[in-house]
Amino acid sequence: MADYRFSAQIIARSQGRSATAAAAYRSGGVIADARTGEVHDYTRKGGIEWTGVMVPESAPAWAFNREKLWNMVEQKEVRKDAQLAREVQLSLPHELNFEQRKALVCDFVQREFVSRGMVADIAMHQPDRAGDHRNFHVHIMLGTREIGPHGFGKKNRNWNSREELSALRAAWAEVQNEHLRRHLGPQAPQVTHLSYAERGEDKVATIHLGPIATGMERRGIETFLGNHNRDAARRNRTIRSSRIRISELESAAQQRVNRSFSYVANEARLEAKKAIDDKRRAEMALRDVLARKAILSQGTSRKALEAQVVQEAQDEVRRLKWELVKAQEQGRKLRKKAKSLSRWITNPARMIWIKVAELHQRDRLEVARRQAEARLQVRQEWLGSAEGRVWIDQGRRSGDWRKIRTDERRIRRHVRRAERQASRALSLAENADALARVVYGRSGLPDGIELLRMPESRQRFFSEVNKKIHEAVSALPAELRIKLSQSLTKGLSRGN
Repeated sequence: MADYRFSAQIIARSQGRSATAAAAYRSGGVIADARTGEVHDYTRKGGIEWTGVMVPESAPAWAFNREKLWNMVEQKEVRKDAQLAREVQLSLPHELNFEQRKALVCDFVQREFVSRGMVADIAMHQPDRAGDHRNFHVHIMLGTREIGPHGFGKKNRNWNSREELSALRAAWAEVQNEHLRRHLGPQAPQVTHLSYAERGEDKVATIHLGPIATGMERRGIETFLGNHNRDAARRNRTIRSSRIRISELESAAQQRVNRSFSYVANEARLEAKKAIDDKRRAEMALRDVLARKAILSQGTSRKALEAQVVQEAQDEVRRLKWELVKAQEQGRKLRKKAKSLSRWITNPARMIWIKVAELHQRDRLEVARRQAEARLQVRQEWLGSAEGRVWIDQGRRSGDWRKIRTDERRIRRHVRRAERQASRALSLAENADALARVVYGRSGLPDGIELLRMPESRQRFFSEVNKKIHEAVSALPAELRIKLSQSLTKGLSRGN
């Protein structure tokens, strides 16, 4: 499917924008704003493929001049929060050439905008050299007022309605599909304006990055929009591959093949080997958990937890005491050095300044030390309180205990499940071997059972094989059934 994009926005003064600046930027030209005196020069902007202005037949001649057109729009709107223009951005099909894309844009603009009294300023852009080479697109700036022989008239509020926007989205898809079929034939790719949800597709839509996010992504800076699009693409790839896999499984699940009893016995032995290996790995993990449990049971003492609570405060007190001693030593060295300088001695103000600075630093460190000692005292008193003793007891019982208990229970369940699977598979292998020996060389007896080519799971495989083996035993002659019934019943009951 070809790419479809239709987005619309309002260019308003409340956003700090002007119609003249927007038109100059999109067309890559120069427009002088008569209202503010600014000159908007974007002649160095690249990627402009074609620009043009389309107006109704009754519009005055100055409407074809881009600079005069948008200055008249600015002059007509007097409010400081006025809506100056509307902009529609469309993705153009890269399957068409320049002339075909231009004809497509002009056709759509004439049908949906100009024929209804709107003025349209069109700027077709080429893909950026550092971006997607298929990103041909067009910016269409539209006036908010109808235009006639005497210039702009009243605003048409219906042009901004949701119903109008939905109709334009559908019309753009229809016109684009019409031009694609005209130039590429009946098998041309088609677009749709419907969302993934409306089409019933389980896909995540991407978000248009815009110039700011695109520039950041090209410089290697991850953005929220870029991360969203990457996550959406990753999820869509997963959904697509999952659907293919589900389709393959569904088609394979409908196919049945005849499997001999010997084949069933071999498959069961392989499953038993896998289950035994799983059990061994789980038992090794269980030994590790039990070893951790034994170490922890010896471990966390009351004194260790109490030391852990007060350690931080004690370290802070020791650090501040050391800084206080160091500051006093630095003050003594500085005064001693100052006394050896004649200029400092002859200026008592400097000596006083040194002493005051030393006293301020010492006072600051003394206050911090007393606060740290107070925090240490509070922690020590809390440890002696009833609440602190309860916390210590809980800490001795908790820690890694909860995780160890969870791991132990989980691994023990894994061991028991692996034992059941291995027992069931070995029992199934013995029974299939017994059936193979009974029917071998006896004409008229089935030598196997019909099974799914690709079972959904091991559980379903064993269930179906057990059921088929019961049916095979029931179909045997009476003397053979009596011979096998006891061992088969015992084995299957143990396996189930």
